[in-house]
Amino acid sequence: MPIPQVDQRITEQITRHLCERQPKFGADLAAINIQRERDHGIPLYLLIKEVCTVTGNVHNSGVWASLNAIYDLPDDIDLFPARVSENPVSGGKVGRTFDCIIAKQFETLKKGDRYYYEKSENQEFTLGLCLNEVITGSQSVSLTTVYISKA
Repeated sequence: MPIPQVDQRITEQITRHLCERQPKFGADLAAINIQRERDHGIPLYLLIKEVCTVTGNVHNSGVWASLNAIYDLPDDIDLFPARVSENPVSGGKVGRTFDCIIAKQFETLKKGDRYYYEKSENQEFTLGLCLNEVITGSQSVSLTTVYISKA
């Protein structure tokens, strides 16, 4: 089943009517996301694009022209509007810059988790094996009994 096309525009329901309690008085999720990036010191789009070594034009010419019309300088473009309007990577739903951000985040989570474990291809799950069958002769293991009482 092919992946549906990605819409690069944000619907008015999210930009004008989010959490609307009275007619015409709703929040703007795009503006909230831009402000959240600024509050947290997230670098601007072109800097992130450079860090991710994304080269070339990743937007349609009309989208890039619109972003340049909104911002005084291309270096001032915020990450959120630029990344959601990128052309998606082949077979994906996000552009190259956001693809890079997601990959770097997963890599950081993996390397930062001391309990992270990957199973090798020739290793099988040990369901139903006793501990003495799993432990080889060259391994030494110290086991203790732990009792838990209901308090």
